[in-house]
Amino acid sequence: MSLQLIIEFCGDLKAKGRSNSTVIAYKKDLEQLQEYFSKDVNVQNVDKASTEDLNRFVAEISKTGEFSLKTVSRKINSIKTFYKYLSDKKVISSNPSIEVKHPKIVKQQQRILSSTEYRALRDVARINIRIYTIVELLLQTGIRIGELARLNRSDIVNAGGKTIIKIAQFQSYPYREIELNEAIAVAINDYLTKVPSSKNGDYLFYTKTGRPLLIRNIRSAIDKLFEKSEIKKATVNDIRNTFIVYQLGNGVKLKVVAEYVGHQKTITTQRYVGLVGKKATKEVVNILVL
Repeated sequence: MSLQLIIEFCGDLKAKGRSNSTVIAYKKDLEQLQEYFSKDVNVQNVDKASTEDLNRFVAEISKTGEFSLKTVSRKINSIKTFYKYLSDKKVISSNPSIEVKHPKIVKQQQRILSSTEYRALRDVARINIRIYTIVELLLQTGIRIGELARLNRSDIVNAGGKTIIKIAQFQSYPYREIELNEAIAVAINDYLTKVPSSKNGDYLFYTKTGRPLLIRNIRSAIDKLFEKSEIKKATVNDIRNTFIVYQLGNGVKLKVVAEYVGHQKTITTQRYVGLVGKKATKEVVNILVL
């Protein structure tokens, strides 16, 4: 019964035009919830859960350390949307998710890699051609980790002596094309030459079974590189922060950087200007915001 409800819910999401990746994320979150309840003799099925049961599940996934608070919060959103659907469809008489609270997320200060850390990360990544290409792409383009995970080989185009990467539109993120600099162009063309295509699709980065790399696995691999290179308190997102700040620090105008990294509004990019610090003079910072 529970799995059928989840399938019907996902069908409703598709009918409402939600993206395939969003539907998959909801499905996985709810299957995890159902698996948890299936081992509880007092619950068994998601449609029988109480607020206390849901809070117990949230507490369980929070304390394992496997998921960030942001991920836990996203899973709670999945739960709340699902139970609202069940309530609207009269499958349940009352919505037990209403009183489930999101964890308090303290916004971390954006961290910028120093030039020494930047070089160290590249050096330790050279042990494996795949992870090296991933790191170079993140460092040299500032693309989001999700954008990187969704890349296909066909998104890399060589034209007129230039290597261009096509970033597909995804939810609110617009389509854009990025001309790669020489460092990453050489790295990615070397990767395409030495690494065969996946047997299960056109994925640029894939597992041994030919499936696309998951975002969490990419994060885990880069976290290990941070550890090996002795870079403290850094995250994958800090690589994107570093790219943006270095571009601004080198005098690239705000609008240009915003378009390059896929910010819909330049005000989002402008928040990074304060992080440029001593790298740029007052005159450079004034030029950036024009």
